[in-house]
Amino acid sequence: MDPSDPAAIAAFVKLLVDGYEAARIANYLAVSGMALVAADYIHTFPDEVRLMWPTPWSLPKVLFFALRYYVFINNIFAAIYNFPINSSTSQCKAAFVRLAISAPLLFIMAEAILLVRVYAFSGRNKWMLAYLVFHFLAVHAAVIGLLAKFVMSVRFDPLPFTDLPCFPTAANGSLLGTVYTIVLGSVVVVMFIMMWIAVRKHRAFNNRNPLLTVFYHDGVFYFITLSALASANIFMNYTAPEAYKLLLSQIESDLHAILATRMILHLRGSVETTDDAISTEGSWRPIQQKKQRDRTADAMNFSTAAVYKRRQHHGVNVPMEVMTGQQARGDGVMVVTTKDVYDYE
Repeated sequence: MDPSDPAAIAAFVKLLVDGYEAARIANYLAVSGMALVAADYIHTFPDEVRLMWPTPWSLPKVLFFALRYYVFINNIFAAIYNFPINSSTSQCKAAFVRLAISAPLLFIMAEAILLVRVYAFSGRNKWMLAYLVFHFLAVHAAVIGLLAKFVMSVRFDPLPFTDLPCFPTAANGSLLGTVYTIVLGSVVVVMFIMMWIAVRKHRAFNNRNPLLTVFYHDGVFYFITLSALASANIFMNYTAPEAYKLLLSQIESDLHAILATRMILHLRGSVETTDDAISTEGSWRPIQQKKQRDRTADAMNFSTAAVYKRRQHHGVNVPMEVMTGQQARGDGVMVVTTKDVYDYE
């Protein structure tokens, strides 16, 4: 800045005022996001204990716990960047880079959870798997490359006043806008795939099937929420003043984690409500109520997604992989858990 140029001085003062106001709003949003994550954790912890802890480890379970608990680490990084005052430019840059590396990990894990579910509900189709792997790698390679360029474009200049938080004085917002455009495009593509699966694969199923209902209800809600946030971030990065471009980034990261983990809990909870356990003491017993039996058989047939080999046990259709995949408990009771109808190793 040229100290003899009044226009440059006025622009710098405006940048300081806008930056301080944006940092204040960003702090409010960051605290709101942290409170939302904490409230969601407290609310869903009993479901986590009941539905996730007893099941064997699998890819969905690893992704669930990684995302479920890493969001707290990411919020710590956000707090280290947002809240301290009187930080040097190097400290601000280091905190920003740390957060810029951490936040995309939430999106990557959330997207992986969604794509695993789409693959499972497609009937474990190998062509679908090939496309989803390509989709995942292409999207995240582009996102990581653009984010790296964006982070390099961010600059923190010394501020003439003390007691100010970190905020960038320059950044190429169009790069971050392109990142959110790719995120929006990815969500739209996955939503169309889900619609295609609904029409082509599962039109014969009664729409009262709880697994179908949960899968598509959560998928649509996920699509609408993240599309709205991605669109808002695109608008902010292309049109908002420099200081406001990052305003909604943190809240979108938090919602990615919350929605993705809730999707798994809702699906497993729906399996539990369809009588997810069939027990025996030395031999298989029929489920006592035919209505429950039929509903359970439908749920298993759908949610095991490509398991067509079945055997009859007292009139109850049970997938062979479900039977052979169980480990007998010490009391001789064999249990068909939510793992058998959702985890697809």
